[in-house]
Amino acid sequence: FGGSPVSCAVGLAVLDVLEKEQLRAHAASVGSVLMELLRQQKAKHPIIGDVRGIGLFIGVDLIKDTATRTPATEEANYVVSRLKENYILLSTDGPGRNVLKFKPPMCFSVDNARHVVAKMDTILTDMEKKVRSCETLRLRP
Repeated sequence: FGGSPVSCAVGLAVLDVLEKEQLRAHAASVGSVLMELLRQQKAKHPIIGDVRGIGLFIGVDLIKDTATRTPATEEANYVVSRLKENYILLSTDGPGRNVLKFKPPMCFSVDNARHVVAKMDTILTDMEKKVRSCETLRLRP
């Protein structure tokens, strides 16, 4: 911002760490694993309409219907809330606020990815058991 010598030194130090610790390659590698795990969930859960991203910045689109691609906003909020109960912080994004946004820290590992996806799988499976369809969160009568 200010272009001061201190700001420049901080910026150079960050770039040095990124290079020395190969954090770009790490993000690409772990991100690929996370994307694959999430794509496996897409095959299992019809509410997942799309999985897209690059590196560790990934979006999971939740939809009510594959034909109309209606945003599953309530369901996305529900998943984010349940993940928060498990100490996993995600947010929603997109015009319909139905995209689960993954943007973990650079130290995020493959084990972390497996943990997050397992929790998400549990939540989606539980949600599917409790609701009549992925269209609403109403409990079965």
